[in-house]
Order: sequence, then C-alpha cells, then structure tokens
Amino acid sequence: MAEELLTEKLKLICEENYPHPQAEKLLNQAFDNHRTARDVYALRQSLPVTQLCWGIESCGMGKASQLIAVIRYWEISVQAVQAEQQMKGRYLLLGPLGVMPNQIGKGYGKKLLKHTLGLAENLSTAADYQAICVSGEAGYYQKLGFKPVSIISPHNTPPNIWQIYYTHPQAEIFSDQQELILQSSPYQ
Repeated sequence: MAEELLTEKLKLICEENYPHPQAEKLLNQAFDNHRTARDVYALRQSLPVTQLCWGIESCGMGKASQLIAVIRYWEISVQAVQAEQQMKGRYLLLGPLGVMPNQIGKGYGKKLLKHTLGLAENLSTAADYQAICVSGEAGYYQKLGFKPVSIISPHNTPPNIWQIYYTHPQAEIFSDQQELILQSSPYQ
C-alpha cells in the first residue's frame, strides 16, 4: 500500500510517491542545513529501505499538497565488541524522523513511527531484519518499545543515546550490557 488516508486533510504516503527534494527541504527545516555533517549520517551510505520510508502529506483545502513529516530507514551491519564478529541477520537504522517545525507536537512523528514499525515487523520475516537501531531522544523512542543499548559508533556518536527495537521476540539477542559497533551495510 503506497498511500493511506489519515483524515480528509492528511495522508500517509510512501517515499516513492513524493518528490525527494521536498523531503530534503523538510529535513533541513526540521533539523538544520548541517544535519548531514552529523556522525550518524556516516552510517547512511547504502540506499534507503524504500518500503519503510514514508511521509505525511497535508492535502486539500485549495492548497497544494505539502509534506509535513518524513521517516527513513537504512540497512546497517552490527558487530558485538567482545565477540568481534558480525551478528547474524540484518539490521536497520531508523532516521531521520523529521516534522515541519510548525507541526511539532501534533503526533505526526509517532504516527509515522508506529506505521513503519508495523511494516518493519512484517518485513522482518521475509528480509530477516532482527532489530532497528536509532540515535535519538530516549523518552520519545522508549515509549514506543525501544530499549537502551550500548553502541560504539565508529563515527563518535555518543553511546548513551542509542536504542534498539526488536522486530520479533526471538531477535532479542543483545544484552543491555553488551557493546555493539554499527557500520554501513555491506548488503546493498
């Protein structure tokens, strides 16, 4: 499903159905023009997982449609520090999740997150995705099922802001004491 009507004025829309420059403009407004210089962007070297990249578009009322929130996912690899070996399975990096500054607090980010987590759980069976990692606000993501995890980013992202979401119960393979290293995916 590439689109889903939320209300008569809002619809969920898959990334392949909205212009990429519009999404980039939104992300620059939601964060800043230097957002791609952040360390976590070094993990986004592969192509995004387009089935999980969605937006919310405002529509109707005589105005042109406008993208007001977006979420993206990337495939990454995970290595356990003590074991110094690649973890089996495939992993996702969530982000960025951006909302237009004048739309913050209306629940659009959570709608996108809940929608795409559901899609990721369904996709995990076919694609063998074990978990989703995110670098972001702990309180925000933990309310939606993410758990703190110690991740050593080769790109200097502080380890205390990482969280993980398991796409199915059998995937809970990391202890909260285990240190992990994330890298751009070798799969794509």
